[in-house]
Amino acid sequence: MMNLVRNQRGMTGMGWLIIIALIISGALLAMKIGPIYISHGSVLQSLKYTANQPGMAKATLRKARDVMAKQLNISSVYGFDMETVTLDRTREGTKIIVDYEVREPIVGNLSIVASFYEVAEASE
Repeated sequence: MMNLVRNQRGMTGMGWLIIIALIISGALLAMKIGPIYISHGSVLQSLKYTANQPGMAKATLRKARDVMAKQLNISSVYGFDMETVTLDRTREGTKIIVDYEVREPIVGNLSIVASFYEVAEASE
């Protein structure tokens, strides 16, 4: 029994290398994914701002995109495709829809794809 305790001294160097590699991989992945969700938060905030503008329920698609583009510019969101912003007019009211995806390369041909679909009710 005493001999068994002496032989068990903890993790080997290879075990530590594996643990450190997993931690670094997780940190790098978080550094790639984090900005995507921060940017999406700004897009969502801009969508809500646009939907709450007076007269947006009767505005044209171009007007809605212009208002949202200005707000995205203020929020420092660059490279957003305004073609993903659409209007859906029904009897219940007008909805502004943002449906887009972000593709972020990780390494080589491996990428992360995040899809977002948000709807806001436009105000009268």
